[in-house]
Amino acid sequence: MNKIILVIILTGLLVFGCTGQRPAAPAASATNGAVAGNASASGSGPGSTAGVASGVSESESRTFWASTTPFAITAWKYSGTELDLTIQQDGSEAQEIVFTGITGTNGLSYAQNITLAFGETKTVAIIGMADCGASGAPFDISNVHIVYNRGGIYGLREISTKDIIGTCS
Repeated sequence: MNKIILVIILTGLLVFGCTGQRPAAPAASATNGAVAGNASASGSGPGSTAGVASGVSESESRTFWASTTPFAITAWKYSGTELDLTIQQDGSEAQEIVFTGITGTNGLSYAQNITLAFGETKTVAIIGMADCGASGAPFDISNVHIVYNRGGIYGLREISTKDIIGTCS
């Protein structure tokens, strides 16, 4: 009897994905945003209708990114081929965390170590992006991955489930 119960419990854990890790994100839909690693290039990028690929509005994107951990992106400005991101160590860690890079669509690629203390905010200028287009044109940067180091652990990743969406400046 004990063996049968154990098998049922273990089977239940496997069925419901209780592996000690956060469950995988659901497939992309009009309501939940693009799934990291599966973001489609169609509908995203300069000159596109912002949010079409991800089903997310600019307001939802800003709210999402302001709440990510351990790094929040609290503001962004995309003009020409430069993207300025304001990143904040969200304060969930009492130790310094080293932001080592960020990648995504539209040529988003930045690799430089920036140390942020508890709750600290810094602005990063990323040059060499795809041209955003005319002022007021929508943009949508998907498949965003932030890489960082914490303590003695290197190469940790914060992977987006929503795009960075806005209008060109």
